Amino acid sequence: LGREAALESFISWSTDMGVNHQNVQISYSADIDSFGLKCTKNISSGTVLLQVPRKAILSWDLARKSLFLR
Repeated sequence: LGREAALESFISWSTDMGVNHQNVQISYSADIDSFGLKCTKNISSGTVLLQVPRKAILSWDLARKSLFLR
């Protein structure tokens, strides 16, 4: 799976997990071989850009308990 294809899978997964990223786009930049967030409109100071529910966070405790990650 290429990096851009992996990004599409990640965005789909994050949407399914309830990650809210209004007004920003998760993007891949080939020139620096990196991912980042790009604003899709002007954002006021103090605006929440991302909301990630606990079920979408991979914590040390969860990783330690996961059979998949062993």
